[in-house]
Amino acid sequence: MDALENIHSRRSVRHFFNYPVPTDKVYAILEAAHAAPSSGNLDSWEFLVVDDEKKILEISSACNTQFWISDAPMVIIVLSDTDRVKRIYGNRGEFYSIQNSSAAVQNLLLAANAVGLGACWVGAFQEKEIKCALEIPDNRDVHAVIVVGDKAADPPKPKRKEVEYKCFFNKYGKRKTD
Repeated sequence: MDALENIHSRRSVRHFFNYPVPTDKVYAILEAAHAAPSSGNLDSWEFLVVDDEKKILEISSACNTQFWISDAPMVIIVLSDTDRVKRIYGNRGEFYSIQNSSAAVQNLLLAANAVGLGACWVGAFQEKEIKCALEIPDNRDVHAVIVVGDKAADPPKPKRKEVEYKCFFNKYGKRKTD
């Protein structure tokens, strides 16, 4: 599949078969995430792969009781060493750290789709609960929970406004056709 087809066919999958994710696919999506751009090429992200059913249940509870997560065979927690980025960029480093992790997450989601897996980016979670359940040190920030597995259903394409209504040229509010 080419890049544009991959981008346009990716969906947030929330229904999974509970088959283990093959190791080669796990590393393929982690390598893709690790290839993302980052501020100062600091690649401040880290990835914690969770495939233990009890731990995944704890994660689903920490994600504001989104128990559909517990049906997935794998969850990837995207972490950041934000302090490292802040040492270089000051307080702006916190923002850069979030951007870095977000770029890695998007690569991870696209790679999962490319290798035939489903995935969903979860941003609603209680960070302290995730850290406690997975023994994540205080000096790491949790930026995302990515649920991964063999998709049991293909979600429909979401309805969105046409791109023409979301884009401006040379100043806010100016459309190309103006």
